[in-house]
Amino acid sequence: MSTLPFYMSICLAGCLPGLAAGASPASDDRRPPALLASHVPVDARLFLEIEDTQSLSSIPAGAALSDVLALLVAQVRTSGEATTTAPAFTGWRRLLSDALGLRDERAAMLLLDGRLAIAAEDWTALDSAVLIAQPRRPEALESQLKTRIPAAESIPGMRQYRLDLGYEITGDGHVFIVGRQTREGSLHARCLALLSTDRGVALADLVEFRERVSEVPPNAQVVLYLGTNQRRSGPATQPTGDWWPILSPPVRSLAMGAVLTDEGVALETTGRLAAGQEFPRHTPPVEALLFLPPSAIFAWSYPFGYVNEYRRFMAAPAQTPQRFYLEVLQWGLPAGRLENDLLRHLVGDTVCVIARIPVYPKGKGTGNPLLMPTFAFAVQTDDSDKVDDTLRQMTRNLLRLVNLPPTSDNPVQVEEETLRRGWSIHGNNGEFEVEPPHAACGTLRSIPLGRLFPPGLYRELFGATELSWIVCDGWLVMGTHRETIRQIVEARRGRSPLMSAQALQQAMRRAQPPRRFPDMVLLAQPGAASEVIDSWLNYIGRNHPEMLEPKWWQQLRRQSEVPQVQLGILPAPGSANGEVEVAEVLPDFPAARLLQVGDRLTAVDGRKLDLDRPLQSLKERLAKREHDDCVRLTVLRDGESRDIDVPMPVQTASAAAAQPLTLLRQLSQLLRGFAFASYTTWQASRDVIQTRLDLKLAPALTETATASPARPAGTPPHPPATVDPADPLKPPENPPSHQ
Repeated sequence: MSTLPFYMSICLAGCLPGLAAGASPASDDRRPPALLASHVPVDARLFLEIEDTQSLSSIPAGAALSDVLALLVAQVRTSGEATTTAPAFTGWRRLLSDALGLRDERAAMLLLDGRLAIAAEDWTALDSAVLIAQPRRPEALESQLKTRIPAAESIPGMRQYRLDLGYEITGDGHVFIVGRQTREGSLHARCLALLSTDRGVALADLVEFRERVSEVPPNAQVVLYLGTNQRRSGPATQPTGDWWPILSPPVRSLAMGAVLTDEGVALETTGRLAAGQEFPRHTPPVEALLFLPPSAIFAWSYPFGYVNEYRRFMAAPAQTPQRFYLEVLQWGLPAGRLENDLLRHLVGDTVCVIARIPVYPKGKGTGNPLLMPTFAFAVQTDDSDKVDDTLRQMTRNLLRLVNLPPTSDNPVQVEEETLRRGWSIHGNNGEFEVEPPHAACGTLRSIPLGRLFPPGLYRELFGATELSWIVCDGWLVMGTHRETIRQIVEARRGRSPLMSAQALQQAMRRAQPPRRFPDMVLLAQPGAASEVIDSWLNYIGRNHPEMLEPKWWQQLRRQSEVPQVQLGILPAPGSANGEVEVAEVLPDFPAARLLQVGDRLTAVDGRKLDLDRPLQSLKERLAKREHDDCVRLTVLRDGESRDIDVPMPVQTASAAAAQPLTLLRQLSQLLRGFAFASYTTWQASRDVIQTRLDLKLAPALTETATASPARPAGTPPHPPATVDPADPLKPPENPPSHQ
């Protein structure tokens, strides 16, 4: 069934955080993890096991979060139509049982209550995945299956029952395997062979599997293994694509264990590097991540090589946009000035920050601000004076670039603001100082970019965007709004509340020996990201309700597509005088066999193309055509004008409904369940890397209320905390009030 991979992946993702809210602490009589791997063939490359699914439905918080995920999937299943309630039957179980053709609700509850595992040939073969279950009450499940589903004995000693959608369930009285009806050589058939005999090599016998699983936390309630089917060391294919872990080279195999508590979930991952791969060693500026303003949503360290990237861009052809911009920025500067006096003095890993600020779009009142996401980065400099002086000299070139093409009225100018030090405590290179108020901390420079957006919706929504930067306390801080830059500087100097650093401090204390700083760090406030998304959805709903309609996004999508690709034509160069000449007609596109080389398009649905910009107006007319399934083109052919109806592909209902605002609403609902998150990466040995992801559930998740009163814009979701400069790893305390 083509939808099974989607449902399985969603259900697996739903199990982890759902269990996190309701699992009980580990006890001394816990059985070893990954027990069901003994029923999986040795060459399976994906294996996930959940020790106990009972708490997912027995604890209110776990059921609440699983229902949120089930609601998201239900919306996709109904082509994006919003629903107000989650499925009555516990969300993820209902979705998984439906995908497996198990329509009997009672049987599904019994089957999915206990230890559960899913195995597949690899990550791309979930359509042939096999489910292995060790239910709490196998006798009750057998009884329920016999009364509801006809039995078909085909394997000696096994009881086999037919399900819908081509699936079947087979059990030996203790373990049950669900998969597509057996065909010779399939993963399902090989699992059944292991279940029915004591011969054969299982995944649990593989040395690589045992090594990886032994390195996950012993009290993990969920274990995931991804690996290769090779038994000897050597070149290995990447089992996980490019998404795990952040900033890592390919790995030969990995295992992940989830430790679940009443407060959240910790995911620890261990991976063995593929042959010939090396992990780049870095020491992220953890001190900078401990001093962030509460407006920060995401913050992470990144080992960006400024000099190398600059040289790569400069080596590109002169006509590329990156090369052009760099040439303009360096105009009039001595050769090598940008590299030698600026980029070479940016040292260490870069701290990247996504924050939020309240803005009030022009003409929309001041009642409900729009929480605009901003981006900033901070990097240490070993020569602040040179960096600042070079940036000041580059400013005139930056203005020249921003004001292209030149305008006669109101050109963009640099706005400057001097930041005063005041009494402050700040850290630099791991040392902390107390400074009295004197002189200036630095000059905050900003270039408002809002007027560069075309008049209308884009300028209204993004008009507050500006390029801002400052060199202060040995750091260069640059971003898309001056307020974010100011907040970062004041937080670093101890003059404002801080984003909670407890998640990072706890992660640092769990560092594996030898104790040292990690190679990569990420912090997040998912609940704050949800607030930003909600503010945009509410603003659009009040001021631009047309954006909530799928048709608006269809037209925007059409406008973003090149018209010749929509029709399947290549225009002749130099089309003008209100005509677009066809230079080539592509096969298997709408215009094939209808238009010819040499045809000149003059109108769309009776509306003539603009004389000065025919190709652009063709794009706009196609986007706003009268009918979705057809467009009428006026064509000059052999000196005669004729109308030709060209059928156009029609979007399916699900594609039309899957517009960004619907997806953002679903994402916001999911993020709302988490208060804080941290992600850290270590290299435990030469070829083993480890990561840890800590997620703290939002307190509201355990409450029965589905909504909580909104906080004033710009305030942190919890009381801000301060960090003791003498011991950054010490748990934070509530800060004193600032007058």
